[in-house]
Amino acid sequence: QRHLLENCHFLLGRETPIYILQHLILSFGGSYTLQDDLLDDDTKQMSVVTHICMDRPVPQAQMDKSKEYVVPQYIADSCNNLFLLPTKPYAPGKVRFPTHPPALILNAPFSLPPLT
Repeated sequence: QRHLLENCHFLLGRETPIYILQHLILSFGGSYTLQDDLLDDDTKQMSVVTHICMDRPVPQAQMDKSKEYVVPQYIADSCNNLFLLPTKPYAPGKVRFPTHPPALILNAPFSLPPLT
């Protein structure tokens, strides 16, 4: 479990929630680079990156075919499930279902406690 992300090196985009992602990635054995820390043509640093984490969609022509493009939710969901999920449903720009409490997913009766 602590080694879930050990073979993953994430490039975290500027628009991602960096602090929580750093914590999750390091807690599960992964590594990361911040987009702001890259030099303009840093091919050595980019050669170790396996996943590019960003919220904005990327045109197909600009995508590096050797990298997996994911949204931040991919990291959280993989850590919660304790295994690496498929990356295709988590590609930037894909329509995803929002995260709901299990009671809503199972169509179980659900009510909120009254506010006092």
